[in-house]
Amino acid sequence: MIAEEHGDWQYDKAKKLCETLYLNNPEVDGIWSSGADMTRACVDVFKQFGAKIPPITGEGNNGFFGQWIADGFKSISAEYSPAQGAAGIRAAVALLEGKELKKHYDYNPPGWDIEKIKKYYRDDLSANVWWPSELPEDKLKEFYAKK
Repeated sequence: MIAEEHGDWQYDKAKKLCETLYLNNPEVDGIWSSGADMTRACVDVFKQFGAKIPPITGEGNNGFFGQWIADGFKSISAEYSPAQGAAGIRAAVALLEGKELKKHYDYNPPGWDIEKIKKYYRDDLSANVWWPSELPEDKLKEFYAKK
C-alpha cells in the first residue's frame, strides 16, 4: 500500500483526494474504495487525466453501476443492502415485543461482478438507488425516477 485517505463517502472530497494522490504518484496498480461515490470520483479523475482506470472496488449504487458498465474498467462491488437497516429495526421491534432473537446474525453476500450489475442497473433511475432494494417498483420510481 502506498497511500490511504478518507473520502467520507463523498464525491467531492474523494475527487480532491484522488487528484492529489494521482498527481503525487500516477503509477496506480489498484484502488480499494469502500464507497460508490468515492469510486465514481476516482474513476472520473483517471478519465480527466486521460489515464487508464486501474482495478477499483465499489459498492452497489446505481450511479457506480452505470459508470462501470459505460467505462468497462475492472471492478468488483460489495453488497451492503439498505435492507440491513430495516432488518435492524425489525429485530428491535421483535425484541420490544418479547420475541426470541438469535444472538448472532451473519450477512456475507458474495461480491458482484459486471454481469450481475447489468441485471440491476436502471438507466431510468437516479444514481442514488442502492441495490439490492426491497422497495417495490412504484416506490423506486416515486423516489428515484430521473426528472
